[in-house]
Amino acid sequence: MVVTANDAVYGQFTKQLVDVKPAILFKVNDNEEYDAKLSTQGLKVVEVYSNAWGPCFSILPTLKRIKIERDPDPAAFQINICQAECIDALEQYRGQSRPTFLFYRNGKLVHTEHGPNTPELERRIIEFTPGNPDQDDLEENPFYLAKKAASRPGSARR
Repeated sequence: MVVTANDAVYGQFTKQLVDVKPAILFKVNDNEEYDAKLSTQGLKVVEVYSNAWGPCFSILPTLKRIKIERDPDPAAFQINICQAECIDALEQYRGQSRPTFLFYRNGKLVHTEHGPNTPELERRIIEFTPGNPDQDDLEENPFYLAKKAASRPGSARR
């Protein structure tokens, strides 16, 4: 794991969502954790930021309002904050000055948003969040299937 000054900034960033329970915001630190988060049902918004710039603060009030107003099931909707330099799958986003938001529903990329366009982010969160996470079939989730295959006896870890 790469530890940077942005980790202190991230701590301040997440304190603003402390009063929102259950948690919808998670920092993902490595490839294994990234795959595990995406191998579950529901909408996972992945905010990808570069080490040089840090996570996006402007979206916090919108996330907090969505959580309070709509109170989505935490299994149905969560935000995963990921530093591009720590996760192999996010290599193409390294060094970018603006954040990128990847919307995964049941492990499949359904939308990409570049930059903190909060009205569009809110619209997409509402559009893609399932009413119930059980609406998603895990047997159709590529991250879940890879995790399941890797856990079989005799299978090689990737």
